[in-house]
Amino acid sequence: MPRKTDFCSKWLLKFDNTGRVCSRWLAKGKTSSSFRCIVCNTDDLSCANGGWRDVKKHFDRPKHIQCMKDVFGSIPLVASSHPSSSFSSNTNDGSVCTTTSSTSVNETRIPFVSIQNDQRSLTHEDKVTRAECIWAMATSQLGFSYNSSQFLPEVFRFMFPDSQIATDYSLRSRKISYVISHGTGYYFTNELIKDVRKAHGFTLIFDETTIAGVRKQLDIFFRYWSETKNCVCVRFYKSIMLGHATADIVSRSIIDSLKSDGVDITKMLMLGRDNPNVNKAIEDILNKEVIAERKKKSSSMPVLGLISIGSCPLHVIHGSFRKGFKSTVWFIDESINDIWFWFSRSSARREDFISAANSINETYSRFLARFVVTRWIEQEQPLVHLLYGECCNLLLNIMLSFVKEELLKDKEGSDLLSIPFVLQNSQKNNVNIDIGETTRTYIKDLSVSEKTNFFQDIRQKELTKSLPLKNDFLRHLQCLQPLARKEESSRTSIMYLSRHVPHLLTNEEVDRVGAEWRVYQMADIPEEWFRKITVSSDNIIEYLPIDKYWYQIFSTTTSIGTPQYVVLTKLVKCLLSLSHGNSDVERGFSENNHLVSDDRSSLNEVSINGLRATKAGVKFFGGGKVHIVPTTSTLLSNVKEAYSRYTKDNEQQQKLIKSTDVGNGKRGPDTEHELLEEKETQLINEQKNLQEELTKATNMLHEGTTRLAAAMKNKTFDDIGTAEVLVTAANGKLAALKTQLIENNENLNRLRKKQKKMND
Repeated sequence: MPRKTDFCSKWLLKFDNTGRVCSRWLAKGKTSSSFRCIVCNTDDLSCANGGWRDVKKHFDRPKHIQCMKDVFGSIPLVASSHPSSSFSSNTNDGSVCTTTSSTSVNETRIPFVSIQNDQRSLTHEDKVTRAECIWAMATSQLGFSYNSSQFLPEVFRFMFPDSQIATDYSLRSRKISYVISHGTGYYFTNELIKDVRKAHGFTLIFDETTIAGVRKQLDIFFRYWSETKNCVCVRFYKSIMLGHATADIVSRSIIDSLKSDGVDITKMLMLGRDNPNVNKAIEDILNKEVIAERKKKSSSMPVLGLISIGSCPLHVIHGSFRKGFKSTVWFIDESINDIWFWFSRSSARREDFISAANSINETYSRFLARFVVTRWIEQEQPLVHLLYGECCNLLLNIMLSFVKEELLKDKEGSDLLSIPFVLQNSQKNNVNIDIGETTRTYIKDLSVSEKTNFFQDIRQKELTKSLPLKNDFLRHLQCLQPLARKEESSRTSIMYLSRHVPHLLTNEEVDRVGAEWRVYQMADIPEEWFRKITVSSDNIIEYLPIDKYWYQIFSTTTSIGTPQYVVLTKLVKCLLSLSHGNSDVERGFSENNHLVSDDRSSLNEVSINGLRATKAGVKFFGGGKVHIVPTTSTLLSNVKEAYSRYTKDNEQQQKLIKSTDVGNGKRGPDTEHELLEEKETQLINEQKNLQEELTKATNMLHEGTTRLAAAMKNKTFDDIGTAEVLVTAANGKLAALKTQLIENNENLNRLRKKQKKMND
């Protein structure tokens, strides 16, 4: 007959399988013999028959473990030695639930490490994992090789002989490889995907390059409004290794990657690219795919494709500048590189160059860098609202140097393209062309024919073919500038944009944009929201990044505390997410060259993605500083699970290889024999890891026993409690490890018998 066990309040102070008190999630049920789980949101569960065993069965279930990760999984950990502990969880609405338990004088005090606000304790195993996690992030951030960690455990033990964390640290070259690829890299990629899913829209930026090992690498970045940082962010997403990089292959790789990670491709606003024809074809394919997906989802809104503002404008300007060089017979780039080469290949000539340079300018102390024809700098902050005006100013300034002023009067934007500047009557005389006084001084020594050729060369045309001056969408984006808000044309522009941003606003929301823009025009906005307050005497006005300005606008509320701009917020966040250039991917290639050098050409795609994702995560969460990155419980959990994830991926790859071999006609027994050898290697490696863990647990038991004996002798009751915790944990760990070792040996013996039968 079942027993009638009542719920015991002491269970709330017991520890669950995470090493934390059960009061975080356990509560008494409606009846005396039942309990409730707060995180699983269950009805009353019975404990009448098993008592505490029923509670233990519940918190060991996978569903409960996952719910615990969802609720408590992303709380940053910090060191603490406070005698009281407080446990908190962030709810969906942003509120914090807190339960506090204090330790009296007579109770056992156990030193612990807790999260911020003392929200949860950190075990010794967590401390070791955190140390290994930090070093893995540092390895990615600084570009260290995996082999540099081969003897690091011994180094740390020698450096910190009194540290138990250093004693148990075990991150060597092989382990750090899968910790980065399947631990930290996996975590930061998932955090990126979560952040992108919250955005109303995003821009996808891509480019390809050839890396060490003669492999084609496709790099993909997201540009979106981050709800985590409340600004526009550009973040590395993924690298894909390709052989052939045709438009079909690249576009299919991008689409498959987004869908496999659960990213809604209907939210893709724009594709950032440079100008090769293959990239135009990729944009066409992706545009058709996005339109097809939007047709499936939308029945009320008009279906539009990707926003197009052309290719990267800097590539256009770079290309025009380079073409201008190549169209002349001046050979400026070759001459400059010859000068660099002449001085760079001799230490004596280098010294002479620096001495001569110092005699001209005392601040010159380094040898000159190699000249590059077309590599200029582009900022990462959102500048798409300035792009149209800057392109117009660039073309106008160039035309003013050789086109008659009367033809350019009152001309702006696309009107500049209609000027017949190629006609001789439209151009200034050679004497009046603006070529700079220094140039005009030196050309006096040229012959008549050389002067004629010179003035023909400087009239080359290229920019008018590619600059996006006819793009109405880009022109209307200028209304986002703070100084343009009171212009009447700004409302026309924002209405145009609201109608042409694809798959974002309904007709009712478009109408509301107009009303909210009127309120925005009449609002009293402080100047310091968009202009830096400086005390410089140079009269230089500095403006704050546009996304910082608009975040201030989004934060304004009505008199009753509701957001002032609801639909406008959604629209502007998407508009600022549009790309103004492809330099972010280009910078990524520079980072890639640092991480994947020639001596690391054997790194596979998973390792490269792990390194890049970890480095990008350190930049996003820690500003490039590893020690600032929050070591959340989710991060530690991902690092702990890295090995199991790594072995699972290997098994899937082996199955894929096996199916491919069978499909290609390879004999089954050969394939099975190879799989058995691979499985044997895995079991042997697993056995080694278990032996190492067994040694650690034995050391922990010895330490706990020694401390317990000393505490009993000295009658220090605080130390008795600490020692008992160590002994209990060590005994539990030893029992589990011995079971795993027995199972491992049995599996290994069965596998070897099978191998012997196959060989016979």
